[in-house]
Amino acid sequence: MEELYEQGKVRAIGLSNLLPHHIRPVLEAARIRYMVDQLELHVGYMQEYTLSYLRNEGILLQALSNLGRARFINDGVVAKTAARYGCTNAELLLRYLNQRGIPVIPKSSSKERMKENLDIFGFRISEDDMSYLSCLPERGWSGEHPDEV
Repeated sequence: MEELYEQGKVRAIGLSNLLPHHIRPVLEAARIRYMVDQLELHVGYMQEYTLSYLRNEGILLQALSNLGRARFINDGVVAKTAARYGCTNAELLLRYLNQRGIPVIPKSSSKERMKENLDIFGFRISEDDMSYLSCLPERGWSGEHPDEV
């Protein structure tokens, strides 16, 4: 990948599902700095330590499984907050990550949901609601830990 980067054939080198204790030795050996790490990240599983580590290292975290593997689509707690903004649970959850400066990769096979996933810029979540969503207990995690898969 480093050779491809140096040849201009790729514009970025990324990681997937790596945590700080995986990344440290990789960074020591790399000639070219890694630029992104795709990682499961959503309300109920924010991985704050890893997020902080990546930001300190200048590596962009790109969120996967943004909706907690669809476990939050019909979640009543999230729905109460979404109702205040006149949006769906999915829109609220994607906006939450976006508002925190975290790029998202929403997954859908439905054309309607794809449009919905793009419609997250017409509102801003209040600081109190951001705090509330950030402090929800852990849930929605896939159960797939990189050290155990």
